[in-house]
Formats: sequence, C-alpha cells, structure tokens
Amino acid sequence: MPCDSGVPQGSVPSPLLFTAYVVPVSELIDSFGVSHHHFADDLHLFVAMEAGAAAFALERLTRCSVVSHTKPQLNADKSDVMTLGTAAQLRSDAAVTTVDVAGKSLSEISC
Repeated sequence: MPCDSGVPQGSVPSPLLFTAYVVPVSELIDSFGVSHHHFADDLHLFVAMEAGAAAFALERLTRCSVVSHTKPQLNADKSDVMTLGTAAQLRSDAAVTTVDVAGKSLSEISC
C-alpha cells in the first residue's frame, strides 16, 4: 500500500518516530507541574491535592489538558477522573466530584 504520510504501523522506525512525537508532550505536561505516565498511546495525568489547595491543583490539571497548540490532543470522551486518598480525605468537604478535562466537565468514576 502506498503511504503518503506517517509511518506504517509495525514498521522498524515506528517506535523511534512515535517516541520523538510524544517527548515534547511530556515536556509540556511537566511545565504545568502535573505528573504523568505514558504507556504506548495511553497517558495518565496526576495531581497531588493538599487540604485547602485542591482548587489550585485542579486548575493546573485543567490548564494542562486544554493546551491545543500541540498534537496529540487529550480526548475528553476517552478520559476518566478518579480520586484516591484515605477514607477521611475522600469524605472531606474538598472532595472532588467533577473535573474539567480538555474542555469537558467529567464526573468522578467510582472504583
């Protein structure tokens, strides 16, 4: 099959070129102070929230997720929000119920 642009999946240069494509995304995420983990084309974003500073942490996550001048972009339809903490932290008034990700308000999933 002719390939006018991109790299055929399974070709020898694919892993190297994919890495070159996503490394700038990692640097951009780091610039917002958001932790992340890449695995292939899956991306997890993490923010630590302290009592009284949850709004600031969520604002950093929101700003990071809507950056549109870079590719690949975060797809809110394929995103979930999960809050982890102790039982007391999860019951607190500052508990998170929704988060704005990539321009869409997402409800927390139950686990």
